[in-house]
Amino acid sequence: MLTPLLKFRACRDARKITGDAMEVRGGCGYIEEWPDGRLLRDAHLGSIWEGTTNVVALDVLRADRREGSFDVLRAHLLRLGDTLPELPDLVGRAIALARSGDGAVVRQAASALYHLTSAAAMAWEAGRLGDDERMELARMVLRHRVSPRDPLCRKA
Repeated sequence: MLTPLLKFRACRDARKITGDAMEVRGGCGYIEEWPDGRLLRDAHLGSIWEGTTNVVALDVLRADRREGSFDVLRAHLLRLGDTLPELPDLVGRAIALARSGDGAVVRQAASALYHLTSAAAMAWEAGRLGDDERMELARMVLRHRVSPRDPLCRKA
């Protein structure tokens, strides 16, 4: 289950990050004397070779149908993120959305599951290390990447 989730987001995020890196360098990022153009092309290759984001998101759904992976993932995330009180509801909603079988929302659900996994892992690390800043990062992932919010609101 985690393999397609990581492939889904890594391939998708790589294109955005390399595109932004090219923009930071401006004209130098565009010319071939700098590595940015090659990195951007290589970033696109990930989603071509590994499968489009739709296909990889559907792999997440297939893993559940084949092996019941969502139940295992839910238990694992709730164990890791036991200090995040909103996590059980969010994980349940993301799994329900993914299991709805609607192809249009599978990518949305896979993205949410990726971010929930990141938040749970950071919360677990924060507890083991006694790192309050890391715990706040875990909460920020939930607040800014998963929880619904008004797009016109300026609150953090």
